[in-house]
Amino acid sequence: MRAVDKAREAVAETDLALPSDIPRVVIYGEPGRRADFTFLHVERIPLRSRPNDWTIRLHAHDDVHQVFFVTREGGRIRIDAAELSFEAPALVIVPAGAVHGFTFRPETDGYVLSLSRAIHERLASHDYDLGPVFERNAVIGRLHQEADLGGLESAFASVAHEVLWSAPARQAAIEGALLRILVAIVRHSPVRTLDWGRAAQRDRLIVERFRTLVEQNFRANLAIGAYAAKLGISEARLTTACRRTLGSPAIKLVHRRIMIEAERHLAYSAMAVAEIAALLGFSDPAYFSRFFTKHAGKSPTDFRARHGSRFS
Repeated sequence: MRAVDKAREAVAETDLALPSDIPRVVIYGEPGRRADFTFLHVERIPLRSRPNDWTIRLHAHDDVHQVFFVTREGGRIRIDAAELSFEAPALVIVPAGAVHGFTFRPETDGYVLSLSRAIHERLASHDYDLGPVFERNAVIGRLHQEADLGGLESAFASVAHEVLWSAPARQAAIEGALLRILVAIVRHSPVRTLDWGRAAQRDRLIVERFRTLVEQNFRANLAIGAYAAKLGISEARLTTACRRTLGSPAIKLVHRRIMIEAERHLAYSAMAVAEIAALLGFSDPAYFSRFFTKHAGKSPTDFRARHGSRFS
């Protein structure tokens, strides 16, 4: 059996995306379980941080996105290969699957919102601009307008209240508050808004469906034409939609997803570079090394030496 087949078989059998010493959890500090499509949870930051001396060790959530709304103090997050600082008031975006850990300053406060991929996808169906919210990690500062802060705090508090309270129109109340949070993220991020017409909406829909397919198939080394066929459109149409919506060709989105996974394994696993290459669909480790070097500006070995796990 070829190395690439062995690696894919290992993924299929164990659902391995991270080394075993990094917990894969739904809620940090609680026994592992998979989140279903309805999963939604809100709590205050000190609830888990204070008992752990304001340190949250490295972990990941398979199918759960998170938004941290920091209202007091601040700290530092290690997320995948990046280390970012944040100061209140700020939003910290943690996409599903990202390896992350926090060191908070004592008495940091705010909210942690955790929601399933499925909930985000349903909310994004209201407006295609909400689709890219969890495409990558981010720290969003400059939240200094009183109206913005008050509205965000109210939205987080509303979700926290409604998830524990059975009342008429509860689902509508939760969805409305979640939409307010996602809109705030979009409006405080450097979002490109080129066209609000029907053609642009059709392009965004194609790109969102493409993103879903990439998440499911990025290890399979599919050509862009194969993705287009799965979408029922031509390769040229897919490329046009990506250029109009993202400002880059379709292949760039695929390459970015492969690079995220490659960086996670280099930073947090002891797998050999050849094994990582096989896991990601590269039959030739040398070609994988050239691919990685082109996109990261350094070789896999140099990347691991610089970004290997330094705190957990």
